[in-house]
Amino acid sequence: MTMAMNIVSEFGRTGFSGFLPKIFPPFGLSFFFFGCYSVFGHILWDAYPRSKTHYTLTKKRTFIATDHPSKGKLLIDRDIDADMTITLKVGPLKSAFFQGARHGFKRIEDGHRIHKLMRKIQKDLS
Repeated sequence: MTMAMNIVSEFGRTGFSGFLPKIFPPFGLSFFFFGCYSVFGHILWDAYPRSKTHYTLTKKRTFIATDHPSKGKLLIDRDIDADMTITLKVGPLKSAFFQGARHGFKRIEDGHRIHKLMRKIQKDLS
């Protein structure tokens, strides 16, 4: 962005005027903000909806309730059956996914325990 500002000031000293010098700062700012989002934004954008999400596991169903910033309040509920695919994503905070990798209890502290409970529920149903 500093380079863009230097180019604009150089154009101003040499008598270059018109539309082009006025477009350099907004054009440079767009790249600056895109770079900031690439480094930090996706982390914050992913964390905010998870802070507004509540998970519930019963003996027959799973519930994921989210107060999403742009979509409003959402409730996803699924029956647990013997054919449901349940996977565990291991990391600092584990995730237990079901119905493929689309829905699940994401980045929770007791993900391994939830995964075991869901497997036990499946076993008891069959």
